[in-house]
Formats: sequence, structure tokens, C-alpha cells
Amino acid sequence: MQNVLFKTSEPTAAIGPVEFYNLSLSFQEIQGRRFSVVQEKHGWWCSETGAATFDEDFASPPEVFDSFSEAVDRYCTLRMEHANAGFMHSFSWHCLTGKPIT
Repeated sequence: MQNVLFKTSEPTAAIGPVEFYNLSLSFQEIQGRRFSVVQEKHGWWCSETGAATFDEDFASPPEVFDSFSEAVDRYCTLRMEHANAGFMHSFSWHCLTGKPIT
């Protein structure tokens, strides 16, 4: 599961860099066990270059959960925190172009 959250409903039409948060929930096998992992990345989308730049200084290590339910709760909490801060428009990355799509 993945959401790319923007403050604007049209990030591909914006002039200049547009801030976003990329939230993901995935399964990973670690030492033979399956865990749910929530990760958050911060960056900027630039329509002029058609590329995303990720903030290397944004320190958000993957959060590992034994329980899928706990991971979903954390994922939803992060989404709500960002929505409350104005990042309420949800997108995903297009698999071929790399652009944000609804």
C-alpha cells in the first residue's frame, strides 16, 4: 500500500517544486520471519523536470511491526497527521512515467 500526499490537487501542473510525503506499508521477510513495515519519505516533485527529489536529511527509518493490524494503525496515523498539516491530496507514482497519478 502506498500514498503520495500533496497539498495541491494538481502537482503535475504546479510551477516550481511541490512538497510531498510518500507513505508505504509493505511486507518484508527478515531472518525468515514476515513483518509489516511502514516507511515515510519526504521530497519535492518538479513538473519542469518530471522528477521527484527525495530529502536525504529526512530521517524516518522503516518501522517494523509483528502485527499487520499495528502497522495499518501506524500508517493511518501518519496519513491523518499529514492530512491535518494540509497534505490531503492522495496520489501514487505511475509505474512507467514516474509522475504522480490519482
